[in-house]
Amino acid sequence: MKIYVSPYMFIDKNNSLNYSIENSYFKYIFELGFQPVLLDPLNINRIDVNNTSCLFLTGAGNINSVEKNKSNKTRDKIDLNTYNFFISKNIPIISICRSSQLLLTKIYKLEIYKNKEHVRKSHIIKNNKKKINVNSFHNFSIKGSNKKLSELYIHSDNSIEMAKDLRRRTLIMMFHPERKNIDQKKINSQILEIIST
Repeated sequence: MKIYVSPYMFIDKNNSLNYSIENSYFKYIFELGFQPVLLDPLNINRIDVNNTSCLFLTGAGNINSVEKNKSNKTRDKIDLNTYNFFISKNIPIISICRSSQLLLTKIYKLEIYKNKEHVRKSHIIKNNKKKINVNSFHNFSIKGSNKKLSELYIHSDNSIEMAKDLRRRTLIMMFHPERKNIDQKKINSQILEIIST
């Protein structure tokens, strides 16, 4: 089964839209037991819906509300269209870092704020029952609540580091599962659980 991976997108000096992706996503998805496929979000109707396990909506960069430029505005629009397409097909979504900030602010209407304590650090996040030690590479954090989010994992500073929307089969991660994490097995199990629901 395939896992589609959305690219990092930017507009170059020639005003052309470019795609880029870290190889670590492909290595990680292979390790999970799936076939990674780079998504072309401008030709999204070509995906093989019946052979798709989930979408990785990837990170890197900032959303337009915190860093306004043409590249971020374009990527926000394309990523939200991609999200809506996969939701409409009832295909699970794993959002990572930047894309999680986009979903949490645009879909769930939560607040984003500057946070200098979450860059290149490992830390514990927890809900009422579980603790997970995750990496952190983001300059902006999210706070607030939304009843559509069925489960939240919170940092000690009360920012949201992971959330689940089981109705929409979405796992929202502010950290990077494809990079080294102390509790990698716990993170993998969270992803596999969303894929299998």
